[in-house]
Amino acid sequence: MKKLITGMLLIMITTLWCYPQEAGISLNYTDTELISIFERIEKETGYFFLFNEKLINTAQKVTINAKDKIISNLLDELFKNTNIKYSIINNKIILSPDYLEFNKVVTVSGIASDEYGNPLPGVNIHIEGTKLGTISNDRGRYSLNISNPDAVLVFSFIGYKQMKIPVEGRTSVNISMEPSVSNLKEVIVVGYGSIKKSDLTGSVATVSEDIYLNQPVARVDDILQGRAGGVNVINVSGAPGGTTSIRIRGANSITGSNEPLYVIDGFVGGNMEDVNPTDVETIQILKDASSTAILWQQGS
Repeated sequence: MKKLITGMLLIMITTLWCYPQEAGISLNYTDTELISIFERIEKETGYFFLFNEKLINTAQKVTINAKDKIISNLLDELFKNTNIKYSIINNKIILSPDYLEFNKVVTVSGIASDEYGNPLPGVNIHIEGTKLGTISNDRGRYSLNISNPDAVLVFSFIGYKQMKIPVEGRTSVNISMEPSVSNLKEVIVVGYGSIKKSDLTGSVATVSEDIYLNQPVARVDDILQGRAGGVNVINVSGAPGGTTSIRIRGANSITGSNEPLYVIDGFVGGNMEDVNPTDVETIQILKDASSTAILWQQGS
């Protein structure tokens, strides 16, 4: 009698143990993290997952639509677009990285163009987080070998915004670059290039029209007097309307002239006394190497 009961228990246990493998499982998930799907499978079956969190990225998102699948077929579909492989031992699903799949090199190519669809040569393309990259040719075409299907391509070009595009398993990635429009009020053009005002290390004094518009000024010299740091305006004769002398940061030469060089609308030279102060919109005084960079010895 005892032998019969033991035999019946063994048969029942064996039947229950095989049940999860044979029972159909249905899953319908879109762009869902793997860890959430693992929890659902563990809840509905007698299986549980074993894996190393440092090697298996359970935060990656997958899409699956399976109906009445046995566990092996379900897992095949679940991991088909990942670098994860599995093995089933009893009621344990053991996960490990598929290094062969992960290291498979895929060539991604495409065309980089501007906002009008014209090809952009010289666009820099690199894989985010690595030093691997390339540049587009004269027809805007590029080609890059990647081993990670989840890689992100970073596109950069002078005058355009830096853009990041996930590969997402594709072999063709085209991009239309977006122009980067700078706020002109925040940019100062100096002799050695254009630079943001916040990044400017040189010394530039600006006197704008709104500062002196409602004040009586008879000459351009009067506009500068007391309104620009490091600029001294001195009436030589002391008489109203007399000749003035302007010094920028004091006297810089013992034998040469210390008078500033005037550049009016891009033209070097001229007499400021001939300029109507009401016609002046802004005055910029370059007090460092900017003037020399533009005008060489004249600017020094």
